[in-house]
Amino acid sequence: MRTVLAAGLAVVLGAVCGPAGGQTVHALRSIEPEDTRFEDLGTIGEAIGDARVVVLGESDPGDGASLLLKARLVKYLHDELGFNVLVWESGMFDAAMLDQSLAEGADIRRAMNESADPRWGLSGHALPVYEFAWMSYFGDSPLRMAGVTPEFSAPDFGQAERWAPTLGAVISEHAPSEIDEDELAGFVSAASQAELALETEDDERIVDVWERLTLMLERWEEGGVGEAVAASAGETLAEFWSRSIEDRLVTFEERMGGFSIDRSSMTWQNERQRRAGERLAWFADELYAGEKLIVWCETWSALADPGSIGATPSRDPIQGAETAGQTWRGALGDDLYVIAITSDRGRTGEAAQDTEAVPATRDGSLEDVLSRAGAPFVFADLRALADGEPLAGVRPSKMAGVALKMRGYGHSGADELVLSADWREQVDGVVLIRRMFPSRVDGSIPVNGELRDGRFGRRGDLKLRDD
Repeated sequence: MRTVLAAGLAVVLGAVCGPAGGQTVHALRSIEPEDTRFEDLGTIGEAIGDARVVVLGESDPGDGASLLLKARLVKYLHDELGFNVLVWESGMFDAAMLDQSLAEGADIRRAMNESADPRWGLSGHALPVYEFAWMSYFGDSPLRMAGVTPEFSAPDFGQAERWAPTLGAVISEHAPSEIDEDELAGFVSAASQAELALETEDDERIVDVWERLTLMLERWEEGGVGEAVAASAGETLAEFWSRSIEDRLVTFEERMGGFSIDRSSMTWQNERQRRAGERLAWFADELYAGEKLIVWCETWSALADPGSIGATPSRDPIQGAETAGQTWRGALGDDLYVIAITSDRGRTGEAAQDTEAVPATRDGSLEDVLSRAGAPFVFADLRALADGEPLAGVRPSKMAGVALKMRGYGHSGADELVLSADWREQVDGVVLIRRMFPSRVDGSIPVNGELRDGRFGRRGDLKLRDD
């Protein structure tokens, strides 16, 4: 019999429930993607209601337990609720190439190696969602891939070399008379070597790439190229490439000055967050109008109002920081439902990287209250909470993962950073996984969600105990 990560039957947790008729906290039976008995997820479906964009956020991409749960939720949302687009917090062009590979039936691991963001693409705990998407293309309802961020996110900038030839082919097919053939060939040649120019610090070639990217954007927007592509292939393709060219120019300009980035606060991500915010709004309103979207991202990116979050001992790490969630909430309103996944304790670590302990749970925090329910996996519908209920009001929480990020950036005192908010104003629902365990390449699970004797058990061979 297949062993799953189980917590018993789905039950309402009276210890942290609202009044009769306002039950908002429920146990989940399993985080195992292979568990397709979805009755325990029904309360999540009811909370989502008519929302057509559901965000699945993790506090850290190194949380293997969250990746397993997210894979299970993706299956549920696709099979039971009709969601058919999976939007990654990763490069728009990379994800489009991944989607194309899946549609063509390419080898799944090769497609992941070429196009998937390694934060998730290298993880055996996220592998089930890629396999599920690949298999979906053999049915009547494929789960399409998309990405919202401007950078190339595949390993070793793998798609960067393919970007310019792909754009060149689009122009040659749909707008051949709008740009000189030699100019287009020169652009493709130079832009294809952009990463090499940066790596070798070849200033002459770097300037040449920048000038050609700038000129291409002008040609597209004002020189008739974009208009010709729109007339031949449709507005959608033309708009996609307009945004992609601008992305390429912006990210190249950021890297022209070298790789030194000030990560003393989360503001270093602001441009990326703004673009991801606007991009998802475009997806929902135009590119995938009328369709139902799942967003796979880090919780920080999905927060609705980072400016209202308090922090101790200092707010400096988040002062002035922006999130994509600000735009998502304003553009989508109740069409958006954001689920944050957090944990009480355990370890984290991205696939093929070292592991580390998660920050301690603070007394009175959201995680502390949820953990008192005594179940390994619980879901709370924060949107349904009324004032005065146990999870309402301002509480500490580590769901945003900022302390882990600051620790990763080498900040002393990162573990003392505590964020507090009325989390109903930031996300719509939250899942507590009591014990986090690291993401691993082989998808293995340590006993009790922790390392023991430096060995991992294979997923499905070990049970995540309640003690």
